[in-house]
Amino acid sequence: MNFKILGYADIQDFENTVKEPHILIFFRTPSRNYQPVYTSERCFDFLGFCVHDIHAKDTEAWQRQGGVFFTRENANQILDFVDKYKNQVDLIVTQCDMGISRSSGVAAALSKILNGNNDDILNNLKFVPNDIIYKLILEEYRKRNEIQPN
Repeated sequence: MNFKILGYADIQDFENTVKEPHILIFFRTPSRNYQPVYTSERCFDFLGFCVHDIHAKDTEAWQRQGGVFFTRENANQILDFVDKYKNQVDLIVTQCDMGISRSSGVAAALSKILNGNNDDILNNLKFVPNDIIYKLILEEYRKRNEIQPN
């Protein structure tokens, strides 16, 4: 599976020029206004979340401030969404405000799951994968794939 990680400023140009069938997973920051993004006919479907970009080291501060956290339910929504389309597309587009953290956290976790490797994302200095998002997606995937005792 191929991944494209984009910021908000780049998503519309991408959708206007993309040739590959794809799905889109995007993030918005609560309390910010965004112009709508119009997807191309090549976009099979999209899934969006409105959560803050919270990393594990900042959890307490964000809890005091009323931060909106990425949850296990969100992780399972992503896994269900990808599972639905993984045999129909070769490209997963992830997008957040800057294309640095939330979107790369999702892409890194899904690349590990689908490709068995995510070094191209984790070793790219452009990205700082959100550790909460990355961890929750991988944990929920592992839970789903545990062999249950008889």
